[in-house]
Amino acid sequence: MLSFDVRGDVSQITRHISSVAERQVPFATSKAINQTLLFARKKVIESAQRDFDRPTPWTLRATRIKFSTKRELIGELFLREGMTGRDDAIRVLGHEIYGGSRPHKRQELLLQRAGKMPTNWYMVPAARAPLDRYGNVSRGLMQRIMSDVRAQFDVLRNRTARSGRRRKGGLDYFSSWPPNSKTSHLKPGIYARERGIGQTIYPVLLFVPRVSYRKRYRYFETIDGAARFRFPVEFALAMRHAIATART
Repeated sequence: MLSFDVRGDVSQITRHISSVAERQVPFATSKAINQTLLFARKKVIESAQRDFDRPTPWTLRATRIKFSTKRELIGELFLREGMTGRDDAIRVLGHEIYGGSRPHKRQELLLQRAGKMPTNWYMVPAARAPLDRYGNVSRGLMQRIMSDVRAQFDVLRNRTARSGRRRKGGLDYFSSWPPNSKTSHLKPGIYARERGIGQTIYPVLLFVPRVSYRKRYRYFETIDGAARFRFPVEFALAMRHAIATART
């Protein structure tokens, strides 16, 4: 989070100004802070578009602004927070900002709870995984997979999952974990089975013991650089406008 409090800096700049200009300092400062925050958010979006391959609209909208007022010369730029992991930006993007491992996804936890995936392992897309335009496995496909392997949160839907397996496209999904006589030759993961002669089988998601991400989203660096560059410009513009329009 960027917290923007520039009262000390402004006092140095405005030490020798006229009384008319001095009365405009809080207004100009607040306006400069807010314009700087808007500029920094724009630069964060541009950074996400450079740092990520096809970022989702959710990622581009993950930053929030708390604007300053002339009575409270503090503004904030922060990542959105939510009650669930899917809505909490620092949980979703933290490993991209800091590097390292990521938290387990909801589907991973459900698969592990159902005994369809090794505990504390992760899912990664296999080579033939169908991905959406953002490079992710679609929510619809994940729902089909979770239904087929009977690992949905809704127990009733798990019980009736088999009734919907004969679906258009001729694909079923199954987990190769825990291994048995039929799946012991397969790597741990989720497999698609194409019905027909030979019943072709191929992996869609693979289970791996760990995932590690390098730091690639320069979120805080982008904000800091944008703020340091833009605030003096915005303050000068705001003061010029405030003095020109002030009532004497």
